[in-house]
Amino acid sequence: MKITCIPVGAIAANCYLITSDGAGLVIDPGDWTPELEQKLSPSFDKIQWILLTHRHADHLMAAARLQEKTGAKVAIHVDDAAGLLDPNVSLSVSMGVFAEPQRPVRPDLLLKDKDTLTCGPLHIQVLHTPGHSAGGVCFLIDDGGSPALFTGDTLFAGEVGRTDLPSGDYATLMASVARLRDLPGDYPVYPGHGPASILSRERASNPYMKDVTL
Repeated sequence: MKITCIPVGAIAANCYLITSDGAGLVIDPGDWTPELEQKLSPSFDKIQWILLTHRHADHLMAAARLQEKTGAKVAIHVDDAAGLLDPNVSLSVSMGVFAEPQRPVRPDLLLKDKDTLTCGPLHIQVLHTPGHSAGGVCFLIDDGGSPALFTGDTLFAGEVGRTDLPSGDYATLMASVARLRDLPGDYPVYPGHGPASILSRERASNPYMKDVTL
């Protein structure tokens, strides 16, 4: 499994291209920048899924264009799906930092907790982790080798996502963080912003994960 991280846009949201054995998917294609198109275009014929961790514009603004280029299916949690159609829900208007206005796209699949998807040899498990937004999710992805955890804006290296935006809730986010903490095993962590980490490191040093009690 090859993982390519592409920070995009003024907010530097991490877009991920994951490929394995001729199949590929993209997580959180943010602003449609020349760099994003350049990095993704060699894999346009491989990309089968566009997976979105949550409703916010910095993680989904390029979904419509990428679907046009690849024919890939778009998936988002049912509780955040309105963000793909309404720029007020995605906050693209209030953020005001994108290369072009939001282009609506209808999701092909509405995700729920514990859903599983396949993309060639890639196996994707959906973990509903609300708190930053009502429909926030993480993706645990494996191709039979070493699984990796993609956490969107739920968990960062040493931090967690903000909860002061519409549908955010701190107590709910802490429950989601505890769920990630209690996952069996250890995984590389690829967040929605900032550097990658390792789940064991976050368990030991992230104050929000280390000290959370439910």
